[in-house]
Amino acid sequence: QTLAPLITASWWPGTCGSLDHWTCQRRFYVLSAEEAEDRVPDLAGCLIVTYAHALATSLKQGPCAAESIEDADVIVVPGYTFTNCNWPAYGKDCQDEKNVARGGKVCYDIETVEAYYRLSQKPEFLHKEIAFMDGSGTAKRAFLEDPNFYTNPRHIILRLGPSTTFHRAGHDIALPAGPTPRLLAVQDSAMTEPLQAKRYLASFKGHLTSHRVRQTAAVMHHNGVDVIIVDRIDKYYDFDNLLYSSIFNLVLPGDMPHTFRLTEAICSGGIPVLITSEMPAPLDSLIAFDSYGVHVREEEIHTLDVLLRSIDNSKRSWLRANARHACSEHFQ
Repeated sequence: QTLAPLITASWWPGTCGSLDHWTCQRRFYVLSAEEAEDRVPDLAGCLIVTYAHALATSLKQGPCAAESIEDADVIVVPGYTFTNCNWPAYGKDCQDEKNVARGGKVCYDIETVEAYYRLSQKPEFLHKEIAFMDGSGTAKRAFLEDPNFYTNPRHIILRLGPSTTFHRAGHDIALPAGPTPRLLAVQDSAMTEPLQAKRYLASFKGHLTSHRVRQTAAVMHHNGVDVIIVDRIDKYYDFDNLLYSSIFNLVLPGDMPHTFRLTEAICSGGIPVLITSEMPAPLDSLIAFDSYGVHVREEEIHTLDVLLRSIDNSKRSWLRANARHACSEHFQ
């Protein structure tokens, strides 16, 4: 249920509506595991993580969900290749039962892609689009081995950590990370404190050696005064204090193609700054990131300090207000 506010038909591609009135241009049917595995038994032993199960459950409850396969334009397949086992218990992986809806083997391989193709070729699905949940749990195998899987025009990819190489804006869906405990306990004071009263212009605390851009940002922009970029083992700066006391919260690329830091930055009471050349912002089909945050490409990291200081107070207030709205409506 925590994911339900995120997974509504308001951002399903080809669907439009409001809280009071819905116009469903397309309807989708969410296959149960039993329905999928009756058709392709090879999928029966696959792990299904809690995030994928919650996503499917929420979609079934959406106003544009179809009651039958025949009535649907889009078929949603269970999340066999959504193997990021890191929610709701962050840092616990699949060892924590809260992160696992159904035990089984990790099916992030070419055999599962082939099973997907066989499923999509069933006669009842031939004239429908097929939506697949995708999200790798390891940096070594971040994407499925068949690139055609991501570019097939019949496929809609619901992906945690999509790449600009494959992501088709307006067609695929960039999923947000699941809400962390920090998101569910956002400090009201951080949301209401005037931006001018915040102690820092910008900050980041994390594992700096996990990506070269993090190291570059620290070398070029950390000044120990109003821009703080430090490693996670730093004992002087507290993570939460930085998060809630900064006008701009930096989201720097790491060792995985997604990050829960972005949703925390959106809900920080400040302004998220997404520094990436490879990752689309989550829910980009619903809400444009530049309406509530600042996007900086990795090759432009040297301009970061000048860019942030050039944003005037009026623009900062507008971005901050929109980030707060995005947090409560789509990410919290």
